[in-house]
Amino acid sequence: MRKKPVLYFIISALAILLLVCEVLIPEVGAATLLNEVCSILLITLLLVMLLIALWNIVKTRKWSNILLIAAVSSVMFAVVCVKSFNTVHDLIAGPEWVTISNCDVEKKSTSRGIFSLSYYLTGVGVNGESYRFRISGDEYGKLSDVNEVFVLCYKSTERIVEIKKGAKW
Repeated sequence: MRKKPVLYFIISALAILLLVCEVLIPEVGAATLLNEVCSILLITLLLVMLLIALWNIVKTRKWSNILLIAAVSSVMFAVVCVKSFNTVHDLIAGPEWVTISNCDVEKKSTSRGIFSLSYYLTGVGVNGESYRFRISGDEYGKLSDVNEVFVLCYKSTERIVEIKKGAKW
């Protein structure tokens, strides 16, 4: 009977640790893919908690709860699979340099409370492909007047490792 509270405590502590890591890891830089991995691990931990709850509810035979948790678990599993596929693809392919012209930086307000602002770099690549990368507030200020940038990025997860402005590249 004591194993369940200890297991929930461990999973909750790991989830809090992963949330803190996601907040502290910068949007742009060498550790940017680590942020994506923390996100995948967090969703996986929540999925494990739901599956444990599902296992406990199966014993009580409350079918409406079982179906609800099974449906939510299926959606979460699909999200983990897609995010994992993109992250693994980027780890295998490595970062690539992309030239982005017609650059624009955007500031979006979200409903996440204290972390309510998101910043994005958008533009068009040489091959006509549209790009939209999440950037930090510092990068937003630096790139507000730039028309062309060179970005070292992971294309599948849209994470930036390094940004060089204009003809410096």
